[in-house]
Amino acid sequence: MQKTEVEYIKTCLSRLPKDMKFFTIHDAICVKESDGDIVKAVMEQVSMEMYGEKISVKIENSSQDNVK
Repeated sequence: MQKTEVEYIKTCLSRLPKDMKFFTIHDAICVKESDGDIVKAVMEQVSMEMYGEKISVKIENSSQDNVK
């Protein structure tokens, strides 16, 4: 399972715009909020190509969770 996850995430990362800044946490790709839709589209496209299924991608803004 981990090998599949790594293959999928690496493929997604290779398809992101070269100037996009990101970091990963497990199976999450963390980007600026304004880049979220681009990442979602890439992840959905890669899942279709690799597995023949469109996955459900959740965009979450957790930056506000930690503001006090």
